[in-house]
Amino acid sequence: MRDKYPSYPETIQRAIDKNYLVHGMDLDQVHLALGPPICKKTIEHKGRPVVVWLYPPGGRDPCKTAEFRVYFEEGAVSGWETFTGATRFTVPPDFKEP
Repeated sequence: MRDKYPSYPETIQRAIDKNYLVHGMDLDQVHLALGPPICKKTIEHKGRPVVVWLYPPGGRDPCKTAEFRVYFEEGAVSGWETFTGATRFTVPPDFKEP
């Protein structure tokens, strides 16, 4: 993945370097920015598949209680969400389309 880094736009490189997200990042770019997720899920939102990467801390069942989630549609970041306390995994009610 790191070998593709020089070809990324400057905004994506900066996001990777500072460990933050930008709408439209692909899976590899998020992996470089945040590291590997503790769990991955695919859910359906408005009839479309959405891939969700979950990040720690995650409690006893990290795939259900992760506190930070990144949402991908068609391989690109479409949103993310932080929870102040671990909650059971559900599709967030305020999930916004890109």
